[in-house]
Amino acid sequence: MGSEIEPSKPGSTTSILGKEAFAGLRFDTRSIALFRIALGLVCLLHLSDYLRWAGPWLSPDGIMPLHLVREIPYYWSVFNLHPSFGFQLFLVLAMVLLSISLIVGFKSRLSAFLLLLLCISLEFRTYMVGNAYA
Repeated sequence: MGSEIEPSKPGSTTSILGKEAFAGLRFDTRSIALFRIALGLVCLLHLSDYLRWAGPWLSPDGIMPLHLVREIPYYWSVFNLHPSFGFQLFLVLAMVLLSISLIVGFKSRLSAFLLLLLCISLEFRTYMVGNAYA
């Protein structure tokens, strides 16, 4: 019969991924693109609001001094690599560029992954802003 799905050969990618099980599943790419654009806009709006208060929160001697953040066990952050305010501001501006890249759709998977990494790092650097310290 023509409607039956032939079993795939052992070791092929279709047998590993189970492509036959998802044969009838379709994704609407417009909704995924709309979600990507909305996520980029939310991150961009959050960062534009955050940039107003970046000085007091990210400076080495500000509200959250870097030596206090480094003393917390099991906390990692890309923002802890260098104590200068210029480096902190560079990372925040990189997040703005990654948000714009996500909105436009340029290298969206890489942009989303790097933006996620930097957002988690920013949250760990300034955990008192969002009550992320548990």
